[in-house]
Amino acid sequence: MNGNYEHHIYKLPQLPFVYNPCYEESRMDFSTYHWHEHLEILIFHNDAAGVRISGETYSPKAGDMILVNPNELHDVADRAGMSHECLIVDASFLTENGFEPESIRLRPWIQQDALALRLAGEVTNRFQSDVPLKVPHIRSAVLNLLVYLYDNYRLSDCILESDPAADSIKKAIRYLRSDYAQRISLDDAAMVAGLSRYYFSRKFHEVTGQSFVTYLNSVRCEKATPLLLRGMSVTEVCYACGFDGVGQFSRTYRSIVGRTPSSVRPRT
Repeated sequence: MNGNYEHHIYKLPQLPFVYNPCYEESRMDFSTYHWHEHLEILIFHNDAAGVRISGETYSPKAGDMILVNPNELHDVADRAGMSHECLIVDASFLTENGFEPESIRLRPWIQQDALALRLAGEVTNRFQSDVPLKVPHIRSAVLNLLVYLYDNYRLSDCILESDPAADSIKKAIRYLRSDYAQRISLDDAAMVAGLSRYYFSRKFHEVTGQSFVTYLNSVRCEKATPLLLRGMSVTEVCYACGFDGVGQFSRTYRSIVGRTPSSVRPRT
């Protein structure tokens, strides 16, 4: 599997979703394939996009939805300032609610389904509202949308085709994302993947678009963000997320996130 691996940062662990409204003034052009382990739902408001999924190209119209199944290579090309919304649902949320992302796939292109759009609109409203119980409201709205999509646009139970080398890298990625707080070396990750150090390093960069060290630091910064938002001290977060020292943590976090760790913590 070629293409960049894309990982996501969630502001709250209870909301394992990424919601991005992208309007006409926000131009985009993803010229290379990327992939992730999560379900991506795209809702289009005009006819300006082209979407490529696993070699197939789609031209959604206003009111259409595109569903990108977990682990599918895809890109989105902005032809003239597209207006759309993007919802990414973490694979863990799918699994916890019985959707079996490893074996169930959805139809990629939904055309003019008014009920699907209404349910997607409810998700948008919940994300944009500021009401009590916002977290359970968002989770409920996302779940309602998923139930409808899997009820009506499920293709079939299937065994997805496997790329052995890419599967080895995915195994290492899962290891990094679960054991990021521990001291992890390139040799450790290569051993988990079952590959030689040198082949692993080359293949890891080919699949993720990043070096092993850069990717591991990105995961650690991703995990650090919700801890900082909860008010944990920079020193506590530094060691909880596997960094060797506060100086290294601060430099790395600023390089990757664009802000210092202390600026992310809530003001008291």
